[in-house]
Amino acid sequence: MEWTAQSIEWGMIAAFVWGALWGSFFNVVIHRLPLGISLVHPPSRCPSCETPIRPRDNVPILGWILRRGRCASCEASISIRYPVVELVSAMLAVAVWLRVCAEYEPSSSVDPLLPIVSAVLLFGFVGGLLVLTFIDLELRILPHVITRPFMAAGVLASLVLEPITHVGWQDSAIGLVLGAGVVLAIMQAYFLVRRREGMGGGDIMLMGLLGAWLGWESLLWVLLGASVQGTLAAVSVLLLGRGDALVDPEDAEAPEDVGGLSLPFGPFLALAGLEWLFFEPWIRELVYGAYGLG
Repeated sequence: MEWTAQSIEWGMIAAFVWGALWGSFFNVVIHRLPLGISLVHPPSRCPSCETPIRPRDNVPILGWILRRGRCASCEASISIRYPVVELVSAMLAVAVWLRVCAEYEPSSSVDPLLPIVSAVLLFGFVGGLLVLTFIDLELRILPHVITRPFMAAGVLASLVLEPITHVGWQDSAIGLVLGAGVVLAIMQAYFLVRRREGMGGGDIMLMGLLGAWLGWESLLWVLLGASVQGTLAAVSVLLLGRGDALVDPEDAEAPEDVGGLSLPFGPFLALAGLEWLFFEPWIRELVYGAYGLG
């Protein structure tokens, strides 16, 4: 088997299907893991009547559309989050595949397994970010059971992914320690100034995770990009008159706040990490370059 342009094209189709299938599993993780429910048993079922979902209704993306977002048994509404996660997962899988292929030009000298293994590893990373994002949006937590293994996995994966991400294991290890350390320092400084908690412990782990997978040089953008985009999102919600959507009833003084409102910071850290993964050259040129850091 040779690594050719046709291999890349077929790989895009396979990546989309692969991503959609995993997106279906990600939905299970998002729903069950915070509740401490097994991820494999019982099989998928309606959240309202708990009737098992038929295989034909459980096809990623299409199943929800064909059922018009309702359970086939009780007609209860099923959250649009399910097809959204599946579609985003499929699109991310294609993006990862193209990101990997950009580093491996079609050639008979390339072992086809190398791009495939690299794509699988990177998809595991972005899939983890996707799951963490939706859990944080819904429950405002970043489970350590996900972040901790992914921190270690990032350093190990760098041994394979260095040709793609240009992050060696040393840069990965430094990124892990520095990423977690920076957030911890910010939390301590915030507490000294405001006398209340800043970002949560989950944010420390997530920054360490991102540093491990993307290298220490990504951390400036991750923190800056997340802060700017998080602020813009909060301001947009305020201007649209939906400020109540950002109020955390469990914590009226949550750390990431604008005008007394709060929102989870994890999704914006994840977004900035994905931006670095896919658009690193442009970020280095336009952002880092503007300050002589490119």
